[in-house]
Amino acid sequence: MDSVVERYSRRTFIGSIAGALAAQGCSRAATGGSKLSKVARAQARAAKAAGIRRNAIAPGIAGSVPLDSVNGDEERYSNYCASFSKGLPHDDAGDVEPSAYRALLKAIESGSSVDFAEIPLGGDLKLSNPQAAYTFTLQGADSHRLGIPPPPAFASAEAAADLVEVYWHAILRDVPVNRLADSELGAEAAADMARLSAYRGPKSAGNLTPAVLFRGNTPGDLRGPYVSQFLYARVMQGVYTLDQAFRMPAPGVDFITDNAEWLALQRGALAFTDPVLENERRYIRTGRDLARFVHRDYTFQAFLNAALVLLSFGDRYLMPTPYYPRGCAFNSGEFLSKEEGFCTFGPPHILDAVTAVANLALFASWRQKWLLHRRLRPEEFAQRVDRVAHRNGKDRVSDELMKSSVLKYLPSNNFLLPLAYPEGAPCHPSYPAGHAAIAGACATILKAFFRDEAAFPAPAQPSDDGLHLVPFDGERLSIGGELNKLASNISIARNFAGIHYRSDALAGLSLGEAVALSYLADTRRCFTEEFDGFVVSKLDGDVVSV
Repeated sequence: MDSVVERYSRRTFIGSIAGALAAQGCSRAATGGSKLSKVARAQARAAKAAGIRRNAIAPGIAGSVPLDSVNGDEERYSNYCASFSKGLPHDDAGDVEPSAYRALLKAIESGSSVDFAEIPLGGDLKLSNPQAAYTFTLQGADSHRLGIPPPPAFASAEAAADLVEVYWHAILRDVPVNRLADSELGAEAAADMARLSAYRGPKSAGNLTPAVLFRGNTPGDLRGPYVSQFLYARVMQGVYTLDQAFRMPAPGVDFITDNAEWLALQRGALAFTDPVLENERRYIRTGRDLARFVHRDYTFQAFLNAALVLLSFGDRYLMPTPYYPRGCAFNSGEFLSKEEGFCTFGPPHILDAVTAVANLALFASWRQKWLLHRRLRPEEFAQRVDRVAHRNGKDRVSDELMKSSVLKYLPSNNFLLPLAYPEGAPCHPSYPAGHAAIAGACATILKAFFRDEAAFPAPAQPSDDGLHLVPFDGERLSIGGELNKLASNISIARNFAGIHYRSDALAGLSLGEAVALSYLADTRRCFTEEFDGFVVSKLDGDVVSV
């Protein structure tokens, strides 16, 4: 297996302390019997800590500087029709005022708070924290050293595939995801997207079928129910038990399907309504249900819950460490039989790590969103399609998009995207998806600490009415597969809402995974237990040693 950090053994640790002491004239007294002074020990510790920090920022650890290529849309279109502009002043055609967009670009180029304060807004909606894109962090690789490919260009076949799928997400939002294989509309959606030359979703034996419609691309995504077991399992929170049923939005209620409402929101109007909720609490069954979960979650909620679920399963689900030696094939040190993990390799360590990487992933995502790509949201893209189809618009849109059969399910005179949220997308660019970056990071942390090959105990799925869970008696589901599926669910749920594309999700997952691997590399260097490293199954199925 590839190693992403150099080995750093306990012997090296002890040797570096001795070197630090010798360099400072802190050797033992000539008699050889006196103990090191407290000052000498503190100095040795400080020298060691400084060495760890220096090594952590070495190019081989932090990674090379990415090329940061962009798709060229911002320079290609003088009206900025292919760029994110929500919250800025717009004309009646829906185009951003060029001077306002240039003020945004000026602020992004300078990074100056003064320049950000000079950006004209169109209403009360505020830009979502663009200055976070410049933040430095002291754990893992700096966000400016992590790269992803540019998003698909606006007029490309890839962008067409992205938006066609989001349209179908909206049309099929109320169909139970486990029933898509039996749905005539699902079959039409699969056939329509199969004709797209650049569709990037998974296929079964080379074919896009309704059974794999809207699923993720990771190992485990095609096994068992669409929704991860971690969104159904009971969560043990100390003395409390959390049941994961909740009140769902009423089906058939979508938002921002009127041009006047769309324009007001792009200009920065605030939406104060919320979806009407059913009275009964149900388990997640549909895309609308998933969209509701990621509308009101806090950033790492699904993965903190997953960590608590896994910890409730017992030590046998933990990966090998100095304290938990099961299958200890890659740790060269002896099992610490008279200790147990707690601050290191125990529940506090795991819970801290899975939450710590969430905001690191957001920093990396915000840097890509604001400083580089500024990709328009699906609600903006769909409005460009609408004006090409109905208002003699001159926007360059792929023929594959305009010929999609999904458009016949929209009103004949309005191709705006029906959204699950009354406020539409948040006020920051689309690429990559922040939820996906968090998902990729948090899932990677959990796979580093827990045995991903182990079977998920007592899997379940919702009853037809969603009011209770019933056993799932199908194929074997693994911990790692269900963590991968959870990452895909959380990412694609935002697509079901209509506020992200598949390429946003894929890039976010990849970026978040890189954040977590660099975090683990830094963490690994700080242990004093003899530990050869974490072994992680990546989202693409490759296995790496950290």
